[in-house]
Amino acid sequence: MSKTLKQRLANGATALIAGAAMLGSAAVANAKPIKIESENIIFYGDVKPSLAGEMIEKWEVYRRMVLALSGIDNPMPDREKLTVYGFYDTQELQDFTGNPGIAGVYTRGAEGPIFLTSVNKKYTDNGFSEQVGLHEYTHHFLNALVTDGFPRWYDEGFANYLSTMEIDDEVIRIGVPSAAHLRAIERGGAEWISPQTVLGAIDRYPTMSIKERMKGGTTSFYAQSWLYVHYLRNTPKYKGTLGNYIRLLNDPSVKPLDAFEQAHGVTVDEFHKEATDYYKANRFAIDQYEPGESFMKVDIKARAMTEEELANERIIANLSFLNDSSAKVLKSNVKTASKLDPDSPRVAAAYVALDGLNEQYQTAIARADAALAKNPDDIMLLRAAGQARLGATMGPAWDKAKRYEIVEFKPDATAMEGVKLLERVLAKDEFDFLSIISLTNLYGKSDLEPSRTVVKSAFILEDRYMDNVNSEWGMDLANIYARAGDWEGACRMADVVRGLNAGRKKRETGNSPARLAKFDAAYLGECKDGATGN
Repeated sequence: MSKTLKQRLANGATALIAGAAMLGSAAVANAKPIKIESENIIFYGDVKPSLAGEMIEKWEVYRRMVLALSGIDNPMPDREKLTVYGFYDTQELQDFTGNPGIAGVYTRGAEGPIFLTSVNKKYTDNGFSEQVGLHEYTHHFLNALVTDGFPRWYDEGFANYLSTMEIDDEVIRIGVPSAAHLRAIERGGAEWISPQTVLGAIDRYPTMSIKERMKGGTTSFYAQSWLYVHYLRNTPKYKGTLGNYIRLLNDPSVKPLDAFEQAHGVTVDEFHKEATDYYKANRFAIDQYEPGESFMKVDIKARAMTEEELANERIIANLSFLNDSSAKVLKSNVKTASKLDPDSPRVAAAYVALDGLNEQYQTAIARADAALAKNPDDIMLLRAAGQARLGATMGPAWDKAKRYEIVEFKPDATAMEGVKLLERVLAKDEFDFLSIISLTNLYGKSDLEPSRTVVKSAFILEDRYMDNVNSEWGMDLANIYARAGDWEGACRMADVVRGLNAGRKKRETGNSPARLAKFDAAYLGECKDGATGN
């Protein structure tokens, strides 16, 4: 009988790591820095090597399984490897990001996609942190390989459906019910959000009514999407309908809900009733696969790192989550990393970012320009220099404003230089999150006419990052779309913000109600009847 996955991890991965780095007996909390690399993933962390190796091997097997289920044979390796930063526990992760309450977080760093997570026994025993990680990893590799793409609701539901994958010996189980989503549905009871709302989410997250947001909002959307996918994939009469559904969605003459009904031969309401009956019966189908030893075998390479090397690698993640709470961690890492090379572009970009956080904008600009003179095409320095210039305009405007006052930025020549620098970043990487946020923040709060790059960045922010939970971002997007003449998008985002603000206290909505009122006064006549209504 072949070795089980866990046996191979214990006897193979740990031995490899221990042999290369003498780390096998390190205590979990005091594990030495390590780098692990597989075909599609690079891992950095100071966690127990066997647990890190188990995580990377499982993620690679997961990727193979998902692609096989999606009908993709012999896929090429990912064009961009995913960089994973591992931490001993969730508290260390939260301190690093300055973001309490998170179990894992995915974004795009200066050199590609990154994921931050805790790596401990609870994680590897199929905890919620792992589900978060696998959910985001699914988006990372699947959307790049599935040419036609999935509608938003199916994309999210499929990622949730897959992310509970379990591996026991040589058996892979797909479809294990997600406790988190079951609880979300149970809390809602009979208060499901409209199936038309869920199944109508094709290119973007759904625009919900105020009532739907009060019931469960995005949480219900994820839970129902998961349930719908689970039911579709495990009901014989719906086998093979997905391809026809996607084909109909790509036909501009067919409305999204009509595409669903034509492809599946059932009305949306009838389908919702079938799916909820499936949930109430509590007999969720779980598929089991035994793909064979070669399928389960993953090649990984590992080496020990110095503290300085790990700190240097973590700067990218630091800069992606820099705020007042996480600045202390960045300061420590950049101090350690500078021992490798005090003049490196990465170290310089970190100091520029810290100068900006401390509102020392002129110092930041001078430091960035000096570093750019030596490294004119470095993406981190271009971004840092651009953000410093925007900060010089936007920072003082925010400082003078009252807490809930509408802020109107008047960009000067310095800010426009910053815009050009950030557009250079986006020419290299159109998904660079921090550059996108900087530009949408500026153009969403000023009367500047948005360029094609800014409009595209606004769409990417909404499509990839917003998740309909941020009122300020929503108003930025509404204003950018309006000035670009995209009234459908502008009015949709205003409606999203209206729903987000419903029932929230003033301290939770910031100045978005005032911004929304100003938007309505200026643009309500451009919106279709009811587009920004109740």
